[in-house]
Parts: sequence; structure tokens; C-alpha cells
Amino acid sequence: MSLTDCFAGHIIAKIVTKYQQLPTTLSEAFELSTFPTMAAIIGESPKLALYSYWQSSCSWRVRFALNLKGISYEYKAVNLSKGEQFTPEFEKLNPLHFVPVLVDGDVVVSD
Repeated sequence: MSLTDCFAGHIIAKIVTKYQQLPTTLSEAFELSTFPTMAAIIGESPKLALYSYWQSSCSWRVRFALNLKGISYEYKAVNLSKGEQFTPEFEKLNPLHFVPVLVDGDVVVSD
């Protein structure tokens, strides 16, 4: 199973497209984790925002991919047990009320 074979695969695919190719095996991930990331090379400031819930496995996969590549992002917690995914602000980002949602400037990628 590769890192992009998951429910949040298209969010991870956006990360791959923008910041180089992700490793497909765990051993490649450990080898590549010592190399500088594209974000570190170009000195990019954190403009990504990740709307996530800590117990969501899909959100975990996106956080894993972002952290693996060393991409800075702002974590925005969405408490699903309290129904925060149904707020009007979150509904503007994702009308389906799912997490994760990755916001990159004007581009919103969600499941």
C-alpha cells in the first residue's frame, strides 16, 4: 500500500505535485527525511492551513505527508464530536462537512 492509497489521497496528491514526489515505501520515507524539502529550500512561509480533527485517520495521513516533507502549515482544529463541522464558516470550506480540508491561499482542497 502506498502513502497515497487512502481516502485523503487527492489532498496528498496536491502536496506531491507542489513539493516533489512522496516516497512510496517506509524505507524511502526514512531515507528522504534527511534531505532538505522544497519548502525549506525556497524559504516558503507557512501559508497552508489544515482543518483537521485529531482522531481522523484521513487527517492523520495528510498531517503525516506534510510533516514528512517538512511543509509548514497552520493547524485548525475542527471538533467533530461538538459538531464544529456544521458551522457556517466551515461549510463555506467544505459543504460535505468532512475533514481534512487543506487551504493553500485561494485554493481549497477537501474530501
